[in-house]
Amino acid sequence: MSTLDDWELLLALHHHAAPWDGLITTDSSMLAQGPELAALIQTRLTLVVAVASGHNPVKASGLLFAYLAGICQRTNPDRAQVWRLNAANRPPDEPWGFLKRFAEHNDRSADDVWAEFKLSATELARGPLG
Repeated sequence: MSTLDDWELLLALHHHAAPWDGLITTDSSMLAQGPELAALIQTRLTLVVAVASGHNPVKASGLLFAYLAGICQRTNPDRAQVWRLNAANRPPDEPWGFLKRFAEHNDRSADDVWAEFKLSATELARGPLG
């Protein structure tokens, strides 16, 4: 069994009896290879790349599910397109920043909002479910 180069796979999809819109992959190196880019442009296929997902199928699938509806709505079969799916691996946000934004939105100071909604030591120590 022989393997196809990526550009050959794109060409095979283009000539397949069933209509193919494009290819979904985790191989972002295709975006830096001349033969693959030329074949993509000439076949007018869509290439969807789950960037930075490595060989993690769960992460790649999650990225695809998050973006797929938008891609389907905006894909144009008359021209080649590349969709790079990415999810930032960011540190957590501090809740105090959200409290400040809440206060500003309500024309109040963060200290006033904190004073109004802060649980007392007794309330914090007692579980609401009994």
